[in-house]
Amino acid sequence: LIVIVIVITGTVYGRRLSRAAAELVVPPLDLTDVANGTYVGTAAIMHVQPQVSVTVADGRITAITLLNPMVGDSAGLVDRIVAAQSLNVDGITSATITSKAIKAAISDALTQ
Repeated sequence: LIVIVIVITGTVYGRRLSRAAAELVVPPLDLTDVANGTYVGTAAIMHVQPQVSVTVADGRITAITLLNPMVGDSAGLVDRIVAAQSLNVDGITSATITSKAIKAAISDALTQ
């Protein structure tokens, strides 16, 4: 009985997490009016709550630092974003929700 309750609870939570991720809209980057500096941003998709620091110089992202540990190859994701100067890059394998949350935190940092 306990196993059944755990499985059902996990399934329901997983569906809620997927729905919350689907509802989060991450706009494309626009660095046109972003002054040189370092900005901190956050995002939350239920328990996935990244905090990032984004450094901008001369209209380009020069560095992104994850301020709290995340699952998967987060470093690879932020490296791809810096290289492309875009959030439209491949996410972390098997961590789609984490990838979207990190991208949303970066967007948050640059739109404050």
